[in-house]
Amino acid sequence: MIGHFSNYSQPMPTDSDDWRRQGQEQFLPPGTVFLRRDYRALDEHWEHDECQMCWAKFMDPQFSAGHAQFIAEHPDVLTVGLVTQVQERRLERWVCDPCFDDFAHEFGWVLSTA
Repeated sequence: MIGHFSNYSQPMPTDSDDWRRQGQEQFLPPGTVFLRRDYRALDEHWEHDECQMCWAKFMDPQFSAGHAQFIAEHPDVLTVGLVTQVQERRLERWVCDPCFDDFAHEFGWVLSTA
């Protein structure tokens, strides 16, 4: 029986009808490089983002006292995640850890160690 569960550490494929599938492979194609990073607001008009898969909210606790309080009162709001490695911050796409874990292998995404 030893090793019976060993293959459970491998990525589990997501169902083809998983509700998070919305054609993201069009803008997150195979080979997309992601970095793990703290979320930081872009400017006063762009102070949060959503996971491209499940719409979980990312917010910057350093943006304002109000944001810090909101994050403290809503533990489901994320402050760290995976972001696409791009030249211009306005083009960044964010993905939460669970969605990255669920789709990275299938979509061919790459986690940078840089």
